[in-house]
Amino acid sequence: MLKLIRSPKGYLIVSLLFAFLGSIALYGYLHGLDARVAQGGMLMDLLIAKTNIRTGEVIVADMLEMKKFPENYFLNSMLSKPEEALGRIALHDIVSGDPVLDTSLSMADTGGRVALMLPEGRRGYPLAVQENTVSLNDLSSGDRVDVIFVPAEGRARTLLHSIPVLSRSARTSNHMGNDEVNYLSEGGANGGDAAEYVILSVTREEAEILAEAEEKGRIILAVCPLKKDAKGR
Repeated sequence: MLKLIRSPKGYLIVSLLFAFLGSIALYGYLHGLDARVAQGGMLMDLLIAKTNIRTGEVIVADMLEMKKFPENYFLNSMLSKPEEALGRIALHDIVSGDPVLDTSLSMADTGGRVALMLPEGRRGYPLAVQENTVSLNDLSSGDRVDVIFVPAEGRARTLLHSIPVLSRSARTSNHMGNDEVNYLSEGGANGGDAAEYVILSVTREEAEILAEAEEKGRIILAVCPLKKDAKGR
């Protein structure tokens, strides 16, 4: 056999043999692929997330891309056109590469993004970020914070424990609604030059506590751990 391969004629025969075997393997793969596609039905356009989309973000074209997907596995909640998602609000985080589902987005004209994210019985309280508080870059939707009150005189004390963060924003944000822009242009809850703020999910009573505290002193946020401590806070 080694002698045959070393001869020009033998080399040609072996090359043809490998080419033939390769063609058989390729045919088998393509035949199997056709069978899998046929089993899954015709390929349809599926809208998927091109980037990670965070809760509360307004869907824009740069966040989306299309992918072919078997018709037989297409769910009613899946979207097939970018215009079906543009301008809507993500109700929860969507990971890059995942399908963008109709149930993952707000309905059109159903209210602002904060209202959509609020559980029943909760209120969204916009708290301006002040000096010596946590950076907005360190906060995301779903984080929890302790709210610490620092009076003009006397000792600081924690007013509220483990309050959920709904969203964060800044004066230059492109995704703010008119109400948010008006709020900041008037100086926010603290007046003055507040440039950015977080919206906290609180009860009506907690909102009143925060409003009174902002009038009497400074508010500082402390980020809570992901897991509760031994005392359940």
